[in-house]
Amino acid sequence: MRLIKHLLLKAAAHIGSRQSKRLRGCRALIIPPAGPGSVGDAAMLTSVIAALRKRGFERVSLLQVERGKSWDLDCAPDELVDGSHFLDYGSRVNLSAILIKLGGYSDIFCIGADILDGIYDEDRMAYRLELLHRAADMGLRATIVGSSFSEQPNPRCVSMIQALPSHVRILARDEFSHQRMTRALTRPIELCADVAFLLSPADTAASALPVMVWLQSERDAGRKVVAINANNLHEAHHPSLIRDYAALVRELIARGCSILMVPHDNRTQRSDQFIADAIVEMLSEDCTRHVHTFRAKTPGQLKLALAQCDLIVTGRMHAAIIALGSHTPAMSFAYANKFEGLYQHLDLDPGEMILTLSALRDEPRAVAAEVMKVLARSEGLREHIAARIGLLRQAAERNFDGGMRMAS
Repeated sequence: MRLIKHLLLKAAAHIGSRQSKRLRGCRALIIPPAGPGSVGDAAMLTSVIAALRKRGFERVSLLQVERGKSWDLDCAPDELVDGSHFLDYGSRVNLSAILIKLGGYSDIFCIGADILDGIYDEDRMAYRLELLHRAADMGLRATIVGSSFSEQPNPRCVSMIQALPSHVRILARDEFSHQRMTRALTRPIELCADVAFLLSPADTAASALPVMVWLQSERDAGRKVVAINANNLHEAHHPSLIRDYAALVRELIARGCSILMVPHDNRTQRSDQFIADAIVEMLSEDCTRHVHTFRAKTPGQLKLALAQCDLIVTGRMHAAIIALGSHTPAMSFAYANKFEGLYQHLDLDPGEMILTLSALRDEPRAVAAEVMKVLARSEGLREHIAARIGLLRQAAERNFDGGMRMAS
């Protein structure tokens, strides 16, 4: 059986390679970091699809992680290519079908995000790296889009990345990750910025969304609006997460702020959406008059809303990126050095912008005071961010500067 599967894969790669080499123009297949449900992942996918179309790619498709589920994107792919059994379980039959399908593409992009080092899920990252390697061997241009990398990456994934053909481009999305990848992988690594900095806000039709009406009414009343995102992953090591965030919200409302709850992820039972709802349930009626929960359908809608906020306090990096892309300052409950790298990109002081969950638990008033201190400077910070965001977008564009054939 193993020999049959080997021969099947060899034949599929041969067929796909021959077809790909006859292609004219540019066509790309994107490997997503996970299945649908994350606004941050959707922001990266939307940005990659839009950037490739801007460069003349005539077809941009997405490898489907979960069969029957589709992404809510501002920029939809031309096709969903079924890769669910391979990406989840390593199916050789599904992989063979993907290799044949690759005959219709010139380029393959893997969004490494924060999964590249294999810490979150070794097997699923290994399957992505195997596909990337096989595609490169077939003659496709292969790119690992700007990713983060931890101090202790998974050894199997490190070996697989090191073994990729030399023409595979690997990009790090912050200086800390760039240094770690260079040390661990012993091969050239390019420095860029996260592709989500290229995200465009939703079109003007979205301005009629109820959230935009609420934001305008709060601002007309002279209230500052602070967006709040609680990362459900933090609850595992911080069981009082809901209670502590509720205390912060009460303190901010008492100081004259209105609160926009912006859940980021709905993929688990106790998702960001669950956490956001639980936080609001702990508030009194007097407080909830100044609270609105926005479940953005697409990342562009979230960017449109965050542009009208004065500040965001978030446990998710892509919520911060989407806000910063709108020039809205972002404070973070950091859980990895990728937040330090993010602030380094924008010449912002991590000591001022990064909060700790332990301080939120022990001294919610002190944390609220820190938030209010940054909020008082929000206009100046907005100007500071606006002056630097252009360079950051240029750095994000480097993800696509791999000498790709442009469509005629």
